Amino acid sequence: MNWSEIFEMLFKDPKLILEKGGFWVLLLIIFLENGVIFGIFLPGDYLLFAAGMFSDLLGVNVFVLALAICLSAILGTLTGYKTGEFTGRNFLHKDTWLVKKKHIVLTRAYFVKFGGRTIMYSKFLPYVRTLAPILAGVVEMPFRRMMMYNVAGAALWSGSLVLSGHYLGATFPELKNNIEYIILGLILITTSIVAISYLKSSKKVKKSVSQAE
Repeated sequence: MNWSEIFEMLFKDPKLILEKGGFWVLLLIIFLENGVIFGIFLPGDYLLFAAGMFSDLLGVNVFVLALAICLSAILGTLTGYKTGEFTGRNFLHKDTWLVKKKHIVLTRAYFVKFGGRTIMYSKFLPYVRTLAPILAGVVEMPFRRMMMYNVAGAALWSGSLVLSGHYLGATFPELKNNIEYIILGLILITTSIVAISYLKSSKKVKKSVSQAE
């Protein structure tokens, strides 16, 4: 398999991932994409939706599938948090050419106020779900709070996408031929909602930080 075929499998044809990679490759992708930095470009939302729609290819009960994906996402986020925690304590305690302490202060202020909802809602936002737990670890967001929202977000993310994909695939089989349009619509809707919420939250944090200064 050459690089062009791998690219097409990952980003153009989620069904091909399920057919060639199977259950364990699916879980590995979800784990990496939820907190391991080099997994940031791996597919997430549309892969979950496709997994639900084509769950028969995996030979796994759809509820078991949703639970397994949920656990993979939880572990991925936990890995990202611990990576960020280690990096923050050992490498980001002073100004560098890449990161300034004021950036850490601003990020910490954001996570103090909105960290929980960020961890939970980021599950529905590509790229952010990879970075959010790492940043949470860097600023040492309380572990129990992070895990509470991690579990809630992973359950909501996996359950809603996998089960809705399965339901629509079983109810309207013809949709399987147009899955890319459904996935695009889902990504646009979730991205818009979470991005608007993030921008509003960021403005509030910047305002409160500037007032504190």
